[in-house]
Amino acid sequence: MKARKQVSDMKTSAHDDANMAPSQEPASATVEEEEEEIDIDLNDPEVEKAATKIQAGFKGMKARKNVKAVKVCDFEVGCLLS
Repeated sequence: MKARKQVSDMKTSAHDDANMAPSQEPASATVEEEEEEIDIDLNDPEVEKAATKIQAGFKGMKARKNVKAVKVCDFEVGCLLS
């Protein structure tokens, strides 16, 4: 939120300084908004814990899906053999 306010203030000050109409935005202001970088420290222990938790959840989901598929297949094969 702080970054958005700063960009908004920069636009306002640029318009006031150059006496531009609001529809005549400088091209650099819109580029700054679109190219906001997210800097994540990948060596941070909390980030590593979060990534591990996400990966574990995904692996668990895949395993449950595979077990369900095997159970359905065994059930169908058992029914076909009877």
